[in-house]
Formats: sequence, C-alpha cells, structure tokens
Amino acid sequence: MGLAVPAALWGLTALVALVLLSFWRLRPARLPVPSVLLWKLLPDRVPPVRALRRPRASMSLLVQMLAVAAGVLALAKPYTEEQATKPRTVAIVVDLSARMLPRLDAAKDAYAQVRAALAPGDRVVTYTFPPVARHEGAFAWGVAHAAGDASIAIGLARREADIVVFIGDRPVDAPCEQVLVGGPMANTGVVDASLDGGRVYARILGPEGERVAEFAPAPEIRVADDAFALDDVLYLDRGKGTVDVLLAGRPHAEIRRALERHPRVRLVTGGRADVVVRVGEPARADDPPSRVVVHLEGEGFVPKTVATAHGLMNGVAASEVVLARAATISGDGEALLFADGRKVAVVRGREILIAAEIERAGWPAFPSFPIFWSNVIDFFSSDEWLVRRTFAPVGLADGRTVRAERVGENRFGADIVHANLLERRASDLAGESRPFDPSRLPSAVVESRRRDLSRWPAVLALLLVLTAWWLERKP
Repeated sequence: MGLAVPAALWGLTALVALVLLSFWRLRPARLPVPSVLLWKLLPDRVPPVRALRRPRASMSLLVQMLAVAAGVLALAKPYTEEQATKPRTVAIVVDLSARMLPRLDAAKDAYAQVRAALAPGDRVVTYTFPPVARHEGAFAWGVAHAAGDASIAIGLARREADIVVFIGDRPVDAPCEQVLVGGPMANTGVVDASLDGGRVYARILGPEGERVAEFAPAPEIRVADDAFALDDVLYLDRGKGTVDVLLAGRPHAEIRRALERHPRVRLVTGGRADVVVRVGEPARADDPPSRVVVHLEGEGFVPKTVATAHGLMNGVAASEVVLARAATISGDGEALLFADGRKVAVVRGREILIAAEIERAGWPAFPSFPIFWSNVIDFFSSDEWLVRRTFAPVGLADGRTVRAERVGENRFGADIVHANLLERRASDLAGESRPFDPSRLPSAVVESRRRDLSRWPAVLALLLVLTAWWLERKP
C-alpha cells in the first residue's frame, strides 16, 4: 500500500490550528435569572468575560479532528498494488465460404474453444467472410453461396487486434494463428456449364478429377448427391438471351440510339454477330441469316400514304411512319410496309428488307421508331436455355439488373431466377486439419495495477463533517 501524493500529509498541521481555536470560546454561556430583583445583588462593575479558557474533552472537537485527518488522507490518494493480466483485443476470422457448409459444426466447436482459452478481460471481435463483416457480439453461422478471400478480413482484423485467429478449412498466407477444420472429403459437383447446339455441356469435379458430361436441356440436371448439396444440381432457365448486333454500312445515329436502349442488345464491332443491320448498302454473302437491310436502289418515289401489315409493326402508328423516299420490292416475302399501295418492306425468313430512306426528321422523330426496333430484336431473339451463376448480374424483362445470391431459386418480385455455384474454388472441399492448441497463443502480459482507495476516506470525511455539524446544532 502506498500514497500517490504523500506531500498532502502536510495538511495534518491543520489539526494544531483546530486545537488552538478550541481555546477560544466565542459563544457566551447563558444563565436564566428568575427575578429582576436579583439584579440588585450584582456589583456595579462586572468583570469582563474571559474567552480564553482551558479546553475540555469535547466529542465535537474529536469528530472535527477525525474529519480533517480523513480529508487529508483522501488528498494523499492511498492505493494498493496488485498483479493482473493486461486486457487484449482478439480478432477471430471465420471463413463462411460455400465449401464450409459440411464443416460448419466443426467451425463452431473451434470458435468456442478459442473463446474459452482467452483471459476473462480480453475483448473479442469476429470477422466473417464473404462478404466481409465485423461483429462484436453474436452473428449468424450461415454460409455464403460463393468462395471468399481471407486476406481482406485478416488485414482488417490485424489493424485493431493484438491477436488474430483464423478458422477455415485450408491454410492462408498471413501471419496469424490458424485453426483448420478441413480434411479429406469426397465431393462431386458442377463447376462450369455451357450450351451449344441444343445440348448442355457440364464440367464436373469429382474424386477422380474433372470431366465433361453431356446432357439434354432441362430445368434441373442432377449430377450427384453428397454432403455438399449446393453444387449437385445444375439449374437452367428459359428466357430471352442477349442479341449481339453489328451495325454496318452508312452510320445512322437514330438506329444506333434505338438499339442501345434495348436491354438485350449488345452492339459489337467485329467477329461473330447474331444480327447484322446494314444501312445504305445491300446484303453480303458473309452476313448471318438474321439481318436487317435498309437500302434504297434507284430514285424511288416519295410516298404519300403508308400502311402497316405485319406483327413486327405492333404498336407502330402508320401515321408516324414518314419516309423520305421508298422503292417497290418485288418477289415473295411477307409484307411489312405498304407505301401508296406498293410493298416497300418485307420479311423473308430471318431477313428484313426495307427499301426506303429513313431520315432524321421523318420516322425517327416519333415514338413508333424505337418500338419497331424493339419488335425486331424480339423477333430475332428466341426463347433459349440459360445458365446463370450466383452473384452474376441478370437483366430482367422490365429493365432491372439484379444479382442472384443463392443457389437455386431467387425471387425478384414476380420474376424467378435460378442460379448455380459454377465455381471450382467453391466446390473444392480438399482442405487441411489443424486442431486448436491454446499454447500457440501469445501469453497474456502480466502488469502491476494500482487500485485507488481515496474514495473511502473521502466518504468518511464527509460523514464526520455531517456528524460534527449535528453535534454543534444539538442543544
């Protein structure tokens, strides 16, 4: 035990002053006189009252002296020293990737062992991934349907923690204590898939290695049934796929703008395209079967009236189709547009021919123009089987872009999107096992602490002052 401010003990000299003041009686004693006749017995000259008197034992004086002593002791700040472990901040990084699903119970046990090995005063924070999240209390033990990277979570944990403990199924290249709950576990699952020629080609990961299997398209293709169910089923959806469009010939800003606004159109500048749109020149032999040719040969004529005559013109008002010039198209083909009773646009299989000049001040100035091109894209894009990955962007029919975060069914309002894991890292269950050893944790630092005791004499001094005041007020 010691005193933090020993110089405060000089305050005990106040006890001497208190004793000296007790010799001086400021309050005169009162003596009741039963009759005024007794005043005659008093001498003419009354000797003065002597204030300085010999002190006598007084409870009030004793209490006052104790109050002063307790107050001085409080100002000296007494303390005791004790040995205690220094509190530490411990960060536990837990891998909640998809492949941890069959090892979740082992990870929970390891987490409980780490917490039990810490000192009572240690502060614990938990980081989970993917995605990286920080927790100071309880957290959900659900796995994410993707593979994660531990480096980001461990880097954040090292910034605030004295000790970092990683719990996962495989070692990480980072300076931290690692508790591994992996080990040999056979798994068979789909890690990639593609569609070509009406067939599904799935790359399957198994104990024997990787292989490619061929399947007929179906909403669900089951490849295995094991401890890791997230990659055992390949889900396919039917929908409108993306249409790669190549713009060729004379540049036409209005046609480009109308196509760019379509959610399923992807404009390409070369290579293989699903659809070619040629403006101002005839079709070529190397064009794909799906093409739109906007080309006027010869002088043509200036149409006075225009009439629509095909499903591609649904939503298109004939009064808004204003053509600068047009030419008659002979031969077979379903009529698309009539100008002055002549066939000026036709559909021949997967080919659309428009023998007209589309000027900026004419048809493109009306809402019917982008409606027509939207119908054209819908005409060229047929329902097809789609393979979607988790966390990959998906375009819905209403123009929204969403991400399917769960394997299997994902609901976005009235729309349903099925997604697959399709990632080798998420399906690879090969890992290592390394049990938790408390001796590998750094030992807690033992430090000397001072326990302040000044509040107790301060409280005692206050109680003694109140007692002295009560004694003085007592008759």
